[in-house]
Amino acid sequence: MQGRDDDVHDMAQCEEGATGRESPVTSQEAEPPVPEGEPEAGAQGEPPEEPKDALEERISALEAQLAEERRQKEYYLAGWQRTQADFENYKKRIEREREEMVRGITDAVLSNFLPVLDNLDAAFAFTSGGKEDDPVIKGIEMIKRQVAEFVERQGLKVIESLGKPFDPRYHEAMQQVVDDSVEEGTVVREVRRGYISHDRVLRPSLVVVSRKSQATGSI
Repeated sequence: MQGRDDDVHDMAQCEEGATGRESPVTSQEAEPPVPEGEPEAGAQGEPPEEPKDALEERISALEAQLAEERRQKEYYLAGWQRTQADFENYKKRIEREREEMVRGITDAVLSNFLPVLDNLDAAFAFTSGGKEDDPVIKGIEMIKRQVAEFVERQGLKVIESLGKPFDPRYHEAMQQVVDDSVEEGTVVREVRRGYISHDRVLRPSLVVVSRKSQATGSI
């Protein structure tokens, strides 16, 4: 009797152990099913590739956008370059106008100053035969030298005429005289000095021009 009870007890323990153990799960049962209509992910978890047509459309759209951006860049760059060039031309024009205005004012002042130079030349010529230690002569020489230095700093230059060929750009012929010792058309006397201001004739020299004894007429 005692042996039968032991067998029953062992069988009960075996049944409890069998119910306590879980059945093994296969890999196929562990993976969830993939819903229909959804592409499966790659082996490395990468997103699925786009269709070729859709990719080409995206590339075309990006290329068109890039071309438009380049066109706008060139448009704005050209506009900036035109503006810069216009501004540079404006500055140059303003500078030229300023220089012309200053030159015009200077020439006007110097033109009014020419009679003073003529009187100084006449006074110096009148006193040139006097004594060198005469204070009047020294004073005239000093004034003439200072005035000459001043007008030279302002751009005024004397037209060299004596012994030069007659040039209507710089000379005004007052008279012709027969002189076979020099070439015909040579300036043999300067009646009044001429002046140039900044490469422009402010006043031509008033001169006497030579001619040959056989020649007739005027310059």
